[in-house]
Amino acid sequence: MISRSVLLAAPTHDRMTGHIPGPLTRIADCSLIKRSLLGLEQYGIHDVVVVVGEEDGAAIRNEIAGDPDITLSITWVVQKGATVVEALKEARPYLHGPFVALHANLLFSPEILGKIVDRDEDAGPALLVDRKLSRVFDVDASLKVATEEGRVSRLGFGLEGYDAVAVGMAVLTPEILDRWRFSNEEMMLAVLGPLVDSGELAAWDINGSLWQQVHSTETQRHGEWLLRAYGEDLHDDSVPSTQEPGIKADPQRTLSYIEGLLSENRARQYVLMNPGPVLTSPRVKSALVHHDVCHRDDDYTVVARRVQRKLRRVCRGGAEHDILLLSGSGTAAMEAAISSCVPEDGKLLVVSNGAFGERFVEIAEVHRLGLVHLRYEWAELVDPADIQRALASDPSIVAVVMCHHETSVGILNPVNRVGAICREHDRMFFVDAVSSLGAEDIDVRRDKIDVLISSANKCLHAISGVSFTCVNRRVWNRIEDIPPRGYYLDLKRYKRMGIPFTPAVSNFFALDVALGELLRDGLPQRHHRYRRLNQLLRRELRRIGLERMTNTGHESHTITTLKVPEYIAYRDLYRALKERGYIIYGCKAQFKDRYFQVANMGDLSDEMVRGFIDTMQSVLQEAQNQRRSSIRVAS
Repeated sequence: MISRSVLLAAPTHDRMTGHIPGPLTRIADCSLIKRSLLGLEQYGIHDVVVVVGEEDGAAIRNEIAGDPDITLSITWVVQKGATVVEALKEARPYLHGPFVALHANLLFSPEILGKIVDRDEDAGPALLVDRKLSRVFDVDASLKVATEEGRVSRLGFGLEGYDAVAVGMAVLTPEILDRWRFSNEEMMLAVLGPLVDSGELAAWDINGSLWQQVHSTETQRHGEWLLRAYGEDLHDDSVPSTQEPGIKADPQRTLSYIEGLLSENRARQYVLMNPGPVLTSPRVKSALVHHDVCHRDDDYTVVARRVQRKLRRVCRGGAEHDILLLSGSGTAAMEAAISSCVPEDGKLLVVSNGAFGERFVEIAEVHRLGLVHLRYEWAELVDPADIQRALASDPSIVAVVMCHHETSVGILNPVNRVGAICREHDRMFFVDAVSSLGAEDIDVRRDKIDVLISSANKCLHAISGVSFTCVNRRVWNRIEDIPPRGYYLDLKRYKRMGIPFTPAVSNFFALDVALGELLRDGLPQRHHRYRRLNQLLRRELRRIGLERMTNTGHESHTITTLKVPEYIAYRDLYRALKERGYIIYGCKAQFKDRYFQVANMGDLSDEMVRGFIDTMQSVLQEAQNQRRSSIRVAS
């Protein structure tokens, strides 16, 4: 993977229009340089050298340094001259491997970077090109490219017989910079020319992703139009990658056709208010129907890699994180993680305050792992100081595992504080984020998570049967000598082979679409929606007389755990709601029949949630009336 970038943010001059708008130029209320940095970070590029000019460098640096949205590592370099060559030479001392070079005046879809980050580091230099010339806003002002067998054969602004244009992004190496022995030129053409002459420069097509070089008022306006038309991710859905070119998808029509194929006795459609599986969008459902695909063919490999890239973004991981895809529920990923990563002479510290924390204990006992169980009462808050003491007193503990969201009680656990403690003691940290990823604030880098475990069918809004782990690469050296405890769930096998066994192909197609919906909405927007719906549920359910199990301030934003009213049995409450089209969920173990859960996970609309609240109120009112009537009769 390529994980470094050089962002050219120093003033330069365009050969046609003169001064290029600066990197602080705002499009749709966001500066060009901030868009570039966020796009790089989304795809795992966290090491960026930003080259600024002497005059405006301080202003750029001050604006970026004070922005809480930007968390990547930035090395600032001041450019003395005004050429691309000089900028790259200034950056050279900070480069130690292949890197992406781009101008800060480039507005681009982050999806473009997917072709880069998954490329082998020894793949050589490449120029990103766009062959869809009909969509290029100003071809005359673009650097034109002729390609032969995947290589750039010629390039130039006045070139004839071209079949693509340069996007404004290239992959280079420090060794290439060291070979430059030509005079300074203003254009990137001079930088790439020698690579073209030697036949070294590959041409990577961006496959229709959207972009715009902003070098004039007109191109700035076009960039603003692109964002209005296609959204912040500049993603064009008109031709989904999983269908034939030229066929526009209509997911609602496809879903209607699928439903028409079902028998007249098909299952009734319910609004699922249970904590997974969840309601999915028509687009996700329609993704399940596709042409038959061989899982060893590139048609599937492309989908799997795209899913991995998107999951890395959702986990907020970087180039140091591997996404391993498994066919199986979240429990499969739980078992794969701890059975693969705890040596025979080491111990696993399991922190539990509910059913799913205790499931780790059961898995550890099945595999006869060394085990320390820090057990809290169900729904009791975890105290990080207890973990600090456990690690300090027992050096044989090699890893700690806990749930981020303990689904059985609806409590969020302090993974950020525990992650810092684990890293302080140099122990591995495993986190179950099965029911929190996509809805709660979790960040594998910030929270020092070594192995994150999750699945597709809860807050990612996809289909059951797919799980995955996000593994920090520092883990591999620590577990390389551990012999496999299983065959199918050996994480090292997945790291080595990628797709070692036949996957649930259709489920991965659906997950790809669901992740696309999430990333187009944006994680902050998805988080906000969950919080808003959860607040609505809690407020209205309290208004109609339902009591919550806990009120600690550490409850999740996806589940509300409620006491069963004394005037109705849970089985009767469940049955009455199901008859009216809603599914709720009963609690486990000692809370069974005493408490129940209402989840706001999945593709729920406001109308569905309000309909559920009204129905719940009606069911409870009927139960109360029946109770009063029976009391009067008895008296």
